[in-house]
Amino acid sequence: MRCILHIGLEKTGSTSIQATLGKNRDLLKAHQVLYPKSLGERSHVRLYAFASEDGMNEIKVQCGLVALSGIGEFRRSLQGQLEREISATAPHTVIISNEHCSSRLINISEISRLKKLLEILFTTITVVVYLRSQGESLRSAYSTQIKTGSTEKFKYPSADLVESRYDYDALLDRWETVFGKQNIDVRMFDVEDFIGGDVVTDFIERLGLGFATEAIVREPNKNVGLSAFSTEFLRLLNRHVPYTIAGQMNPLRGNLHDLVEQFSDPAPYEGDAKIMAALDLVVSDGNERVRRRYFPDRPAPLFTPPRSSVPTGEVTEVVPEAAIQLIARLWEAKQQQVLQLRQRLERPQATRGGGPTVQAGRRTPIRDL
Repeated sequence: MRCILHIGLEKTGSTSIQATLGKNRDLLKAHQVLYPKSLGERSHVRLYAFASEDGMNEIKVQCGLVALSGIGEFRRSLQGQLEREISATAPHTVIISNEHCSSRLINISEISRLKKLLEILFTTITVVVYLRSQGESLRSAYSTQIKTGSTEKFKYPSADLVESRYDYDALLDRWETVFGKQNIDVRMFDVEDFIGGDVVTDFIERLGLGFATEAIVREPNKNVGLSAFSTEFLRLLNRHVPYTIAGQMNPLRGNLHDLVEQFSDPAPYEGDAKIMAALDLVVSDGNERVRRRYFPDRPAPLFTPPRSSVPTGEVTEVVPEAAIQLIARLWEAKQQQVLQLRQRLERPQATRGGGPTVQAGRRTPIRDL
C-alpha cells in the first residue's frame, strides 16, 4: 500500500487540491483510493498536530488538543483512528495533504515522528511538494494575512520565517534527510508546467490512480483575491473590526473579508517589487542548488522573473469616494443577508399560523452573516 504525502508548500494551491479530494471521497474510495477523514475533513491538520513539537497554538486547539499534557493520548488516538479507517476501506493508495507539514515542521525530529507513523502503515511513501517563487509566495501570504485580520503593511519576512518557509534548499534537505531524495517529488507551481493547465489537474493526473480522472468533480476556485485598493481598505478596517478578540473569533465580523474580496477590483494586489526582489536575491543561491538537484535540465534561474513591475514602496491610497462606494456595497450585502435570515425565521411562524409561507431567496448560513 502506498502513501502520497502532499506537504504544500503554502500558497501553491493546497486548499484547492484538498477541497477537490474531499469533495470526491466516495469516488476515490470506489477505486480503492482513500483520502482519510480521521486526519481532517479537508486539510489534514491533525497530522501536523501529531508530529509538531511546538507549544499550543490555534491549529492544535482546532484539532481538539486542550493542553500539551494531552499530546501523548492525542497521538495514540489519532494513530488508532487512521489505522481503523485504512483497515475498513482496504485501499491501494492513501492521499494525505497538509501544507503546515512543510512550513511548521522544521525539526528533523518532527519529520521523523511523521515518518515513523506512516512507515507502520505503508510500504511506499512519496512526498509531493510544489515550489513557487519566494517573492510571489510572500505576496500571496500577505493577502491571506490581511483577510485574517492583520493590520501590518507589506514587509520583508523575519529571519526565522525566511529559514523555515522560504529557504527551499534547507526545507527540501530536511525532508530528504528523513525520507530520502528518491522519495521526494518536487514540482513547479507554474501554469506552464501544469498538466491540464491547473494545479488540481496536475496533482491528480500525476498520481496515476488507475481510472479516468475526468470523472473527478473539481471544486470551483472561490479565492478571487484582493486588489491593491481592497487590500489597503481591509488592512485599515481590521483596526476597527478585528478578526479575533481575546484569542476568539470576533462574532461581529462575520464574513466581512469574503465580501470585500467579492467586491474587489479585477486587478490583483501585486505587492512591493523591491521587497519581493530582495527576498528572491537572498534565496537565489539556494534556489540554484535546488535546480541542480531536481531540475538539471531547466534553464537557470529556477523561477522566471516576474512578468510585471510593481512600483516599489508605493501604497495604494484609500480615497474617501472609493471607500464610501465599497462601504455602501458592503452595507447592502449585509442588509440582504439580514433580510434573508429574517425570512427564514418567519417561515415556520407563517406555516404554523396557516398563512402563506414566506419565500426566501438564497439561504445564507448564520455563520456566514
